[in-house]
This record gives sequence, structure tokens and C-alpha cells, in this order.
Amino acid sequence: MPHPEDIPDIEEHITLKTAGKISSAIDVARNERTPDVAAWNHVLRFLSNQQHFSYGTDRRTLVPSKVSPGQNEIVTNIMLPIYRTTISLLMTKSPRVTVLPTTPSIDNITKAKACSVLLSAWWYQARMDEQMAICAKFLSSCGTAALHTYYDPAADKVCTEAISPYDLIFEPYTAADTEWQWCAIRRTLDKQAVMEAYPEHAAYIKDMTTERDAGETDMQLHRDADNRIDTFRVYFKDGKAGVLIGQKWVWEGTSPEGVMPVTVMRFNDVPGNIYGMAQLYPVLDIQRSYNRFKNFALDIADTMSNPVWLVPSNSGVSAQQITNEPGAVIRYN
Repeated sequence: MPHPEDIPDIEEHITLKTAGKISSAIDVARNERTPDVAAWNHVLRFLSNQQHFSYGTDRRTLVPSKVSPGQNEIVTNIMLPIYRTTISLLMTKSPRVTVLPTTPSIDNITKAKACSVLLSAWWYQARMDEQMAICAKFLSSCGTAALHTYYDPAADKVCTEAISPYDLIFEPYTAADTEWQWCAIRRTLDKQAVMEAYPEHAAYIKDMTTERDAGETDMQLHRDADNRIDTFRVYFKDGKAGVLIGQKWVWEGTSPEGVMPVTVMRFNDVPGNIYGMAQLYPVLDIQRSYNRFKNFALDIADTMSNPVWLVPSNSGVSAQQITNEPGAVIRYN
């Protein structure tokens, strides 16, 4: 987390009023993406074998499926092999960065080789293979992931981290990367650590609490501890940046060279939706149908192998005498 003294101040026209507007816009964006969050939760539940859920009538929440007494609830997870195969392929063939000379001159070729070696060293130092693996998991299951590059003054180096779609928020009412003017990276951090990073705002931070909407609480209950708060790193396309807590900027500055340090990736880029569609999302109905027909066959087998018995009340036959033992003799009046 950058300290305010480590990066130059932002231009003065970003005021607390603008911070309040950005905070309200983040709330609107989080509410707007609730159906997307429900889809992510749906896939992640099915992937983890919790498959007895379906959409509510509002298509924004998940509700337990209704199961009659005696019905089978067997789950055969056909999504997991697809997920594991995809992750393995993406991890073994992850993207790489290379540098090519602009001209065939010896000088340009030497510079390109030097830059390529430098990038390879940085790739290893930043553990980019691990970050790309995290992105691959979110791309397959949720459809969207991002890479966030920033300078860490404590380690005195440039770092890159993978961002989940839950923590990636775009300007509301936008449907493409060309439309939004800012995006926010959410981080849920220990409140004491945030107060130490921004001591001049310690009193304000101390009174902050973290709120969760219904969709996100479903899969992220572990984040609702009282001693943790949400912080938002907001990046504007014109190079301005800031750290927002509540409705207050606790740090204001600019991105180096005005570069947008957030790179967004989508598994299926669907027009009209700022978030991508997951690889596994179309498999949900197939998975649900597979479970339904398999359990239907088991229900029929159970019913036919153990049919209902009609025993007259004066026959003298007790319920304990009727068993599934082959060739059993039951004496009655």
C-alpha cells in the first residue's frame, strides 16, 4: 500500500465532493452488477459440488432447490474435469512478453535482447506464472480477471497482482472498455494496518465499517470481520489516481506516465456486458439436467425395488416382518 509521501499529489480539483460522487458511483456499480455476482456464485457453488441451488425469481440470488422426501440428491460433477483441463492448458501455455527490434541494425537488436532479458527477470521476480494461474481460474469460473501493476515502496519494486472480478469495479452504466473513464480495485484490509498507512486519517478510518450487499455476502462471508474495511484504488484514464475509503480520499496522486495500471481479461467478451461470460456458465444447465436425469433413474430403481406394501390392519403382520430379504416367508391371518 503506497504511503501518501511516496507519490506526488494529484491536481487540486479532485476534492472531497468528487470523492463522494465516486463513492456513490461505486455503490451504483456494485448494485448494477448483482446479476453477474449471482452468476459467479452459481458457478463456484456448482464447481465445489454444492449443486442443489437455483436462481430465485429475481435472478439475483440463489435459493436451495426443493427436494421431496425420499428423493436422491446424487451429484456427478461434470464441470470439474473441464475446469481442471482448462487451467492446466492455460498454466502450461501462459502468455509471455517479448521485445523485437524495430530495425535490423546491430544497435536495435542489442537493445531488444537486453530488454527481453530484463523482462524475463522481472517476470520471474514478480512470480507472474502464479498470477496468471490465478487469472486462469477466475476466467474459467467467473469469466473476468485483471492484472494490477503498482509500485510497492516497502519492497522498493514494481509488483503485479491478479484481481478477481469481485474486486474489480467499473464506472456504472458502461458496457465496454472504451466507455468507462475510471475503474476501482477493492481491497479488504485490516483496519489497524490501514490506520498506520494513513495516520493523518486514522480517526476517520477508525469509525469505518464494511458493508456487503446480498450477492457478495453469499460467497465472501470470511471478509465480514469487524476489524477489516474496504479500500478502493481508483484509476482514471487521464492518469489521475487515488485511494478511497468511504467518501474520502486518503491518498491522491497520478499514475507514472499516465498509464492505466489495470489490464482486464475476459474469457468470453459478450457485447453489452462489461464483465465477461465464464467458460463454465453455459455448462450449468447441462450439469443440472445431468443430475436430474441420473437422480430420476435412481428414484425409479429405488421405487421399483421397494414398492409400497398394503397390509390389512387385521392380518397380524407387523412392519418389522416386511423386509427386503430374498425368499422371506411372512405368515398372516
